[in-house]
Amino acid sequence: MQRWVVRGAHRFELPGAQPGRDHLGGRLIWDMHLKRWLGEFLGLIFGKPAVG
Repeated sequence: MQRWVVRGAHRFELPGAQPGRDHLGGRLIWDMHLKRWLGEFLGLIFGKPAVG
């Protein structure tokens, strides 16, 4: 994420774009929600892992 923010810094000047600091700050809020959603989605698509 850090590399994306640094290398893509020129894109933050485009209309409607968020500043890089907001992208990084948003990780603290959204990463756990995204991880949970992805786990549930993959479980729905591929089934839950076998136990044991």
